[in-house]
Amino acid sequence: MTEQAKVPAIRFAGFTDPWEQRKLGELFDYEQPQPYIVRGTEYDDSFPT
Repeated sequence: MTEQAKVPAIRFAGFTDPWEQRKLGELFDYEQPQPYIVRGTEYDDSFPT
């Protein structure tokens, strides 16, 4: 793909429009369901890490 054309040399069938540059946040909205991934902060230190 060249910067001038924004069309690659090889395309999938059915795709004819020029490429559009988008930021990931423009494609969908994401909300993290919980503020933290872990459920608690009390850890058992009996196993070496």
